[in-house]
Amino acid sequence: MKKNLWELVWFRAYADLKSEASRTYLGILWWIFDPILQMAIYYLVFGVGLRGAGRTENFVQFLLIGILIWRWFATSVNSSTGAIMNNRNLVLRLDIDKWVFPATVILSNTFRFLITFAILMVFLHYSGMPLSVNYFWLPVVLIIQFILICGVSFVIGSLVPLVPDFRNLTSHLITLMLFMSGIFYDVDQMPEKFQMLFDINPMVHVIQANRAVMLYGQMPDWLPLTYVLILGLVMVALGLKLMRSLNVVYAKVLQVV
Repeated sequence: MKKNLWELVWFRAYADLKSEASRTYLGILWWIFDPILQMAIYYLVFGVGLRGAGRTENFVQFLLIGILIWRWFATSVNSSTGAIMNNRNLVLRLDIDKWVFPATVILSNTFRFLITFAILMVFLHYSGMPLSVNYFWLPVVLIIQFILICGVSFVIGSLVPLVPDFRNLTSHLITLMLFMSGIFYDVDQMPEKFQMLFDINPMVHVIQANRAVMLYGQMPDWLPLTYVLILGLVMVALGLKLMRSLNVVYAKVLQVV
């Protein structure tokens, strides 16, 4: 049964990507052009137009790593919040585990992210960033972030059908986290009295881990990443439990939506 569910997730993710590609003239080429255009815009704004505005060395690279790592998290969570409601017809017709719906969205976003990530690494290499053996730790960091994304998406996605307002609230919380994740600045330079706010934000540690490897050629700090991993696993378990326990409730709620 679980194998069939994973096959369904892969099939639906593939179908979503194929459908998205068919809606534009350039199709899948946009998965390449889009990140290149975004990085070019940020380079022109921060690397050329606002030269010297960043207080860290290699500010453009510093910024792009933060933006792209953050974008994977934000787009996946925002898209997953309505995954169950957006598949209302399937939820009412098929008796399947509801985690399939947010998992499909996450998988689609992850595929697009990996293309962007590959382009980012090429850019970093040609801009002089160190290529060290610590790059072997990047898959571990990305897997930890993937687990976090699944956890946050499962919990919020499980509650949105019951309280649709959570979808709007999540969008605002994601925006707040954007400015509290150290994307545009070095959190280590923030006043000591605010450090606890950054310490509890898991995305701070994920972004710093990626920068440690790609920007400085260093090994990630595993202690905060362990916190992120545990938080992600707990939220995955909680989200799965919520979706299982609310399975009958979804059918009733979505019938009147």
